[in-house]
Amino acid sequence: MAKDIKIFICEGERDLGYFGNVQNIFFKDADFRIISLSAKLNIYMLYQILKKDENLDLIELLREDPDNAKKLDGVTRQQVSETYMFFDLDIQQANLKKLTNPIQVIRELLDFFNNETENGKMYLSYPMVEALRDYKEGYCDSITGCIVDRKNIKDYKTLTGANPKTAETKKYDKNKWKNILNIFQMRIKCLFELDDFIETYYRKHITPSTIFDQEYSSYLPETVFVLSAFPEFILDYFSTNFWKSVIKDTKLTFNNCPKR
Repeated sequence: MAKDIKIFICEGERDLGYFGNVQNIFFKDADFRIISLSAKLNIYMLYQILKKDENLDLIELLREDPDNAKKLDGVTRQQVSETYMFFDLDIQQANLKKLTNPIQVIRELLDFFNNETENGKMYLSYPMVEALRDYKEGYCDSITGCIVDRKNIKDYKTLTGANPKTAETKKYDKNKWKNILNIFQMRIKCLFELDDFIETYYRKHITPSTIFDQEYSSYLPETVFVLSAFPEFILDYFSTNFWKSVIKDTKLTFNNCPKR
């Protein structure tokens, strides 16, 4: 019998390197096949395609690209059990300005791509994929200060790449990831103003949609609270045993918190 296939879709070619590390650390011994694809379009371009075809099959859309077609050669839609998507919020995108209600656009996309076994499940990085490396070891505040102004997003890649200890994402090991996952839980506590980080509460109430709603109610569209999609996905994906092995409910530790 052919191996079960899971599809992981990143926004651009550069993002595949980020997921490559995730795959090496967390799925090295998986008993299923992973195919990583580059969408080569941003979230707002995806929305415009979706509005033209509400029966859109994302896998078949991506198969139209020659690079993706090679990876999907011989793969049928029936073999794919789960699809996960990793996109940037990209509030600075030029094509965002052409949309009449960009906030509604994001909500519609999160509602449509909300199940990995159906249309696919979408995760957003705030403001973009480089949020993964925007952290200080042992602290909940980030290199850029947790909250990024819209006008400064153009410099975000450069700023987050300045620290050699975090910039080389391809070299992240299990210890770095454990640190990243615990920083993520501190940031979620900060964003949602939680006293504790409890697994049952997290799984029930913290979703890509509720994170977006919280970002919007507190920050968007002029600023954005830094949060990576990858630790969010990892905590969602793995079981309670994994959670217990990596997560330590930690009090917020910050140098100069912009929220206080």
